[in-house]
Amino acid sequence: MLNQGKKRIKYPPKIKNYNDYVKECLFLLKHCYLYYELDSPEISDLEYDLRYKDIKDYEAENPKMPPLSFSPTQFVGFSYKLLKYGLEIKENVQ
Repeated sequence: MLNQGKKRIKYPPKIKNYNDYVKECLFLLKHCYLYYELDSPEISDLEYDLRYKDIKDYEAENPKMPPLSFSPTQFVGFSYKLLKYGLEIKENVQ
């Protein structure tokens, strides 16, 4: 948990495996949608940046694994194509 001013934010442990990686990508995809499309962010910029860094670090530590197309490291902003693809993947992740 991190302090941001007086507000505390929840922050998950480092990404340990591919399943965690997919879940974090989906989490940030959702928050990209809330931020860019609805102008209604639910997480701080700091939390987004920390989670983004974890994803980027995981991808760098696993160079033989191609990044997911809906990884936030692979796009700027938001598109509905990403959301549709991410939701299809989410159905297969426990």
